[in-house]
Parts: sequence; structure tokens; C-alpha cells
Amino acid sequence: MIWLSAGAFLGPFLAAFTGFSSLKYIEASRSSVIGSSKALFVLLTSWFYFNMIPGNYQLIGGLITILGVFMLTGGKRLLYKKIEEKVI
Repeated sequence: MIWLSAGAFLGPFLAAFTGFSSLKYIEASRSSVIGSSKALFVLLTSWFYFNMIPGNYQLIGGLITILGVFMLTGGKRLLYKKIEEKVI
């Protein structure tokens, strides 16, 4: 029960604390992209520690999330590329 209580407190607390602390070092947009890739790490950790393979809906949801992260980063690169072309 102690481990469950510690995990329930430290999990959300550490996630919020490290997320806000990262803003000192990187841009907010990069921090949000890194935070969005959390699903991939949860998937890998659940498989590694618990030997638990997610169901079909969970895999599809994870893939949609990861696809969204790639779309955000790719779209931002295209936007910067267009801005650079207009300046030059």
C-alpha cells in the first residue's frame, strides 16, 4: 500500500515538476512535443516491466498520438522553412 501511495503522489508530481522545470532550458513548444510522446514511453515501460501487451484500441490510440507529434514537429519545420525563404 505504501508503494501505491508513493506512486500515486510522485507520478503526477514528478511529471508536472519536470515539465515546468524544462521550460528554463527549452522552448514551450518543444516541451509540449516531448510531453506528447509520453504514450510511447508508457507503452514500452508496460511491456518491459509488466510483460503486458496493450490492446488494439490502446495501440491505435498510441499510434495516433505519435503521428500527431510527428505532424506537429514536421509542420513547424515547414513553417520555418517558408519563413526563411521569404526573408532571403
